[in-house]
Amino acid sequence: MKNLLKLWDDIERKLATATIAIAFVLTFIEVVARLGFNHSFYWAKEYIIFATVWSTFLGASQVLKKSRHIRLSVVVDLLPVKWQNYFDLFNIVLGIAFGLILTYSGFSLTMHALETGVTSTSLAKTPLWLPYSIMPLGGVLFTVRFIELFFATAGKMKSSADGKGVSGK
Repeated sequence: MKNLLKLWDDIERKLATATIAIAFVLTFIEVVARLGFNHSFYWAKEYIIFATVWSTFLGASQVLKKSRHIRLSVVVDLLPVKWQNYFDLFNIVLGIAFGLILTYSGFSLTMHALETGVTSTSLAKTPLWLPYSIMPLGGVLFTVRFIELFFATAGKMKSSADGKGVSGK
C-alpha cells in the first residue's frame, strides 16, 4: 500500500509540475508572439487557463498531503491541545465531505459535458469534458489526502493519550 501511495504521490507531483510548466511555456510563447511578431494564437489563453486550473487542483492535493493547507487557527490555538486535535478531526471530516461532494458534482458535470458534446466558445472548440475532468479527479485526490490526515491526526491523538506523546517516547 505504501508503494502505491508513493507512486501516486510521484505521478501527482509530476503532473502538477508539468501542467504549471505548460502554462508557463504557453504564456511565454504567447507574449513573444504578440510583442515580437504582432501575432496571437487563438487557443493559447484558453489552454493556459486550463493548465493553470489543473496545476492548482494537483498542487492543492500535494499541499494537503503535507498538511500545509490554509487554516484559520487564531481561535483553535487558544484551545487545549486535546481540543485542538478534536477540532482538527472535525475539520478533516468536513474536508472529506467536501472532497466527496466535489467528486460527485464534478463527475456529473463532466459526464453531462461528454454526453452533450459541449465545447468551449473559443475558436479552439475544446470539448469541455477534458478540462472539467479535473474536478472529479481533484475531489478524489482531496478525499484521499483528507483520509490520510484523519488517520495521522487520530494516531497522534492515540499516542498522546497513551502517554507517549507525538514522538512516541
